[in-house]
Amino acid sequence: MSNAADVSSARSAREGWSEDEFLDGLAVELQSCGLTLNEARVYIYLLANGASPVSAISKGMGLHRVEIYRKLHDLGRAGLLETYLDRPKRYAAVDPNTALSTLVRKEEVKLAAFKLQSRGVLSKLEKLGNSANTRLLRREATGEGSYRLVRGRKKYYDEIARLAGRAENEILRIVSPGGVVRTMLAGTDEEYARAKSRGVSIRMICEVNPRNRSYARRLAGIVQLRHLEGVRLRFTLIDRSVTVLGARFDEASESLDSDEDAYVVFEDARFSEAFRMFFEYLWAQSKPVPQRGTAGRKTKKL
Repeated sequence: MSNAADVSSARSAREGWSEDEFLDGLAVELQSCGLTLNEARVYIYLLANGASPVSAISKGMGLHRVEIYRKLHDLGRAGLLETYLDRPKRYAAVDPNTALSTLVRKEEVKLAAFKLQSRGVLSKLEKLGNSANTRLLRREATGEGSYRLVRGRKKYYDEIARLAGRAENEILRIVSPGGVVRTMLAGTDEEYARAKSRGVSIRMICEVNPRNRSYARRLAGIVQLRHLEGVRLRFTLIDRSVTVLGARFDEASESLDSDEDAYVVFEDARFSEAFRMFFEYLWAQSKPVPQRGTAGRKTKKL
């Protein structure tokens, strides 16, 4: 073993490491300087063992000769090797100060190139952002709408809660019988209560049955809730500008974990107005749901 290897062995023993652990850790540190792990290992081997032929490096490191040749080629191009034209050729590591100075200069060149390139990328990104803002302003000026798909029941109720949280004037909903139950289980009723305290008008239509009646009466204490038998369409309107339309839903399950549900969110005032007219038509045909605690009053049983 060379003097360099003796030094590394003595240092690793002094610090409580095995020699292999010390050399492996050193290789990882060299990786942060721009070398690959095997390039770093070959450099360290040569630094520790002195000028060596490929056969000795391959045997000492346990790597195939083809891999050793590749790494020697790469290290040579990086300026980290010296080659002795013996028979066979021997390869030696340049001194550590030269090696690290070379690696630092290489990283500085890469950094300078990255800074130069980033200016062009930044200009393109700013143009893209300005273009997106222009399209948004154009949509707002012309009334052009947009839409997106929401998959999964939990995401759907999160979306409804988010929209209710930012509602300013009105929330209109038509939900399924199970949707009444899930509204309470998801805690969306709490978001409705907060919206109501801000002065938001909230009206809902659903079919009330023995399975959901107790939930419906609790919900009727927060929103204006009406019963309509046989209603099949599912949608939510927020401030006459956003419509959430049920595209596919699993009514057999009341779990919030279902991934079968899919909804489309339309941000289009004209689209919302058409659904609002339909809502008002159904609202006129529906019957009020009594609140919990009013069952003894003379109200037609639902």
